[in-house]
Amino acid sequence: MEEEIGRELSQSEDESKLERRTSHTHRSSKGSYRNIKSHVRSQLLHLGKRLIAENTVDSHNEALKIASIFLESIPPRGYVPEDLFTFIVSIFHIHYQDESCARLFTKFLSMAAATTPNLRPLVLEHSVRFLASRGDYDGVLEEIQRRCSEWNLEKHEIAKHYRWVAKNIDSFRDFEPENTSQEFKIELEDVLVTYLKHRRLPNFVLLAIYTEIYGSDGLRLINEYIQEFPKIFYLRINRIFLHIQHESLIPPNVLEDDILKLVPLSSYSLASFDFLWCLKSHVGTENLICTLFDAMVAVPHLKRVWELFFTALVEGVQTKGWDEVEKIIETILAGSTARIYNNFTPMGCILAKIPKDCTLYYLATAPFILKNMERFKELVNVVEM
Repeated sequence: MEEEIGRELSQSEDESKLERRTSHTHRSSKGSYRNIKSHVRSQLLHLGKRLIAENTVDSHNEALKIASIFLESIPPRGYVPEDLFTFIVSIFHIHYQDESCARLFTKFLSMAAATTPNLRPLVLEHSVRFLASRGDYDGVLEEIQRRCSEWNLEKHEIAKHYRWVAKNIDSFRDFEPENTSQEFKIELEDVLVTYLKHRRLPNFVLLAIYTEIYGSDGLRLINEYIQEFPKIFYLRINRIFLHIQHESLIPPNVLEDDILKLVPLSSYSLASFDFLWCLKSHVGTENLICTLFDAMVAVPHLKRVWELFFTALVEGVQTKGWDEVEKIIETILAGSTARIYNNFTPMGCILAKIPKDCTLYYLATAPFILKNMERFKELVNVVEM
C-alpha cells in the first residue's frame, strides 16, 4: 500500500515538473516571439524612414508598401505608437493625390483616433492638412467643427487655432490680399508663431497667404521655420517667392542653396526642375550640373531631367569653356567613379530604367562622362533607339 502511494506521489511530482517545464517553455516561446516581432517591426520602420529620406519616386513607392504592411498588421482595436503614426502620415501626405491612397489614409486616421486618444490632436491636424491640400474647404470646416466637439479638444492649443481657421474659412476660400483686414493679419501671424513655438508645421496654404500679405516683413518668420524644418520644400518656395517679389532681399548664397535643395526636397518633381531652370542665373555652373547629374541618377525615367542635364553641359561649354566643364565632370567622377561608369556602359544599371524617349539625350550625354570613344561605340551598339 505504501509502495503504491509512493509511486503515485512520485508520478504526480514528475507530472508537475513536466507541466512547469512545458509552461516555462511556452512562456519563453511567447517572449521570444514578442521580441522577434518587436525587432522586425523596428527594423521595418527604420527602413521605411530611410526610404522616405531618399526622397525619390521609387523609394517612396517602396515606403508605401511598408506602410501598407503595417496597416494590415494593426488590429481593429490596436494601439498606434506615435513613431508609426508619423511614418504612415508622412508617406500618405506624399501620395495624397492617389484616390486609393486617400481612402486608405482617411481610414487610418479614423482608426488611430478611435484606438489611441492621445493622437487625436495630431489626427485633426493631418486630416485638415490633407483636406486643405485637395482644396476641400467645406470638408475642412466640417472636420474642425465635428472633431473639436466629438473629441473635446476645445482647450487644446492647436485645435484653438483650427477653430480660427474655421471662423475665417471664407477668407481662405476666396483669398484677396487687398481685402484682408488688419485683424486677420495679426491673428494669422499669431497662429504661425504659436505653431513654431510648439514645433508644429502649418499647412502650406497658411504660409503662402502669410508670405503674400506680409511680403518682405515676413522673411524673418520664414527663416525661423526653415531653420526648424530644413527639409520641407514649400518653406523654401516661400523664401524664393519673396526674392522674386523683392529682389536683393535674400543673400545670393542662400537663394542658390534654396533653388538647388528644392529639387531633391520635392522628390524630384517636374515643377522643381522648372523652378531650377527659370532661376538658373542665380546658380553657379558647377552646382547646376552636379544637381542635374544627381537628379539624372535618382530619376532616370524623366525625360525633362535628361534634356536639362545635356543642355546645362552644352551651355557650360559655351559660357565657361570645355576645360571648365571637364573639371566639373572630373569632380563628379572623383566622388563615385564606379557608379558613374556603370551608368554609361552596356551592362549599366541605369540603362534598363531609361524610356525610349530619353535614349537620344542619354547617348548625347555619354561622351561628356566617358571621354572614351571605344566605350562610347560599345554603348551605341547595345542601345535600342
